[in-house]
Amino acid sequence: MNKMADVAKLFGKELGEEFTVKYKGECYKAYFKTNGIRVRAMYRPFWDTILIGLFTGEAVIVDDRQ
Repeated sequence: MNKMADVAKLFGKELGEEFTVKYKGECYKAYFKTNGIRVRAMYRPFWDTILIGLFTGEAVIVDDRQ
């Protein structure tokens, strides 16, 4: 059973909901998919780095509602 919807909910997001993530001083648009995370303007081999960074606190989701 796929758990990515549950992972998205851990971060207060839904699958397909776009958000901004800050990683190493740079901001990227991203969204969760059933097969992981998609990060715009970043090469695909690095997408998992962002996902791991979210779990470890090295990457954070930025509140876009300002």
